[in-house]
Amino acid sequence: MKTQSTSASTFVEEQDNPLLEIFKHRYDFIYASHPRPGEKPIWFTEDRHPLSDRLIQQGSYLYGVRFGPTTNYALLDIDTGSAYHPKRDPLALNRIQSTLEKTMGIVTSVTCQSSYSEGLHLYLPLDQEFTSWELGIALTSVLENAGFSVSAGQLEVFPNARHFGSDGQLNLFNGHRLPCFKHGFCLLNDDLEPIINGDEDTFIRHWKFAHAKNDLTPKKLKKVLKTAYRKTYRISSKAEKFLNDLKVEIEYGWTDSGQTNRLLGRIVMFYFVFGHVLGANEPLEGKSLEKKVVEVARQLPGFEEFCNHQQELEKRVDEWVSCIENSHYYHYGYDSIPKADLDKQDKRAERNKQIENEARERINTGVKKLLEENALPSGITARYDALTAQGISGQTLYKHRDLWHPKHIQTEEAGQAELDLKAEFCEGPSARSAGAFAKSQSSLLSPVECNSSEIKASSDQPNSNKTTLECNQTANQGSKPLTPEEKVQTVKDDIRKALASEQQRRQDQQTSYNQSDTARIEHSHRTQMKQWRDSGDPILSAEARKWFEQNGKT
Repeated sequence: MKTQSTSASTFVEEQDNPLLEIFKHRYDFIYASHPRPGEKPIWFTEDRHPLSDRLIQQGSYLYGVRFGPTTNYALLDIDTGSAYHPKRDPLALNRIQSTLEKTMGIVTSVTCQSSYSEGLHLYLPLDQEFTSWELGIALTSVLENAGFSVSAGQLEVFPNARHFGSDGQLNLFNGHRLPCFKHGFCLLNDDLEPIINGDEDTFIRHWKFAHAKNDLTPKKLKKVLKTAYRKTYRISSKAEKFLNDLKVEIEYGWTDSGQTNRLLGRIVMFYFVFGHVLGANEPLEGKSLEKKVVEVARQLPGFEEFCNHQQELEKRVDEWVSCIENSHYYHYGYDSIPKADLDKQDKRAERNKQIENEARERINTGVKKLLEENALPSGITARYDALTAQGISGQTLYKHRDLWHPKHIQTEEAGQAELDLKAEFCEGPSARSAGAFAKSQSSLLSPVECNSSEIKASSDQPNSNKTTLECNQTANQGSKPLTPEEKVQTVKDDIRKALASEQQRRQDQQTSYNQSDTARIEHSHRTQMKQWRDSGDPILSAEARKWFEQNGKT
């Protein structure tokens, strides 16, 4: 929070305007151009100078203010799409008012329609000044303990429940729109009907009436703060920067198409890490996190216009929640895992294994499909491109290279050649030649068997079977014939050596394929990791550092 004081005004004050006197804190104000009918204003912050009385009166823009260190009013904002709007719950406002009256002595409000969208602003005038951050925490706690969801798009509290940073300074409070008596703004009566001729003078009369009726005292506020369920947090300066960086990315919502995936990831990270700091009773995860992210996403600017995945929003959010829960990120202040959460850790490990199995199955299916179509390339890059074209991510392929990379697997052709060798050497004559073989051989152990046409043909080659030559030498020298057991073992040894020789030859051939492609892919991936590491993005930088550590690279 900025420390400038409004006592020494830097702008010309309009002394005869009691409405302007209500909103005293003018630093870090917000402004927006007048929107077209049916559109929402896009707000910006101005921190170079305070908002002057005459700028407000000029009305060239819509203006809003934040809260200073102290305040003598609060504000509740209920959007038209909220579950607590009278269109959806006619009794919600009564329950809110009754809750505030019983716990804090706030018995009435100045109720207004904020714009043509028909959202509601409930101003809560108070008869004395209170510390803004304490008032925000008290109001939020009281409403949440009564069962209301204090969140964007549902029920927002101003001043919001912000806390001290590690430097002892308050963060900036959220800004709220000033009453402007145009663009749909109007006063409402007890029946929530517009008040005819509800001008600024009427607004001030209602304000003074509520100011006199509301009886919040420092003693009541202190009691509420003592019994509040909410746990207040002090966050470090690094955590505060991380929180604000995420908030900046989220608060403008969608401004164009193609932003859904990135934006949902940021919202999930924001509420996974800081959800309990910002208001949740406990760290958000699983279904509660998914529900929160979906709720926030639908309320962000540009969702209806630019989000092209509205029909599958829940599915996308579920994928991101699974991703963050299985990453190295954790709930702020919960960096160590309690014993009670070990079973959750086991479930996550089981889910990780399931995800890995599904990824490997997709790769196997893709390779099989290419084999069936006789379209599996031999080159590394071409094979990589063919598999990514089937919807398999490059990261998944890189992780499971043993399933597709020529350096790690044999193609179907090599596998079939190995089967042929086994049929020739291990399983004896095929069914087709079994009869002829039986007629020409009276015994499988006959010395003539060593000179059969099949084996002799192979023995004429440079890489002839050594055991076959030895067998020929034994027969020619007239030495003692081998026993049946020795003959069987000799054939088995021949088979193993022949298979090993063929397998080594094909492996050497495959290793030689496109080694330059392998180097290029690895170089490209290393370059990408360096870019991630130097990008300044906390997610990408962390993933890049982890990759370099695992691979022993710099």
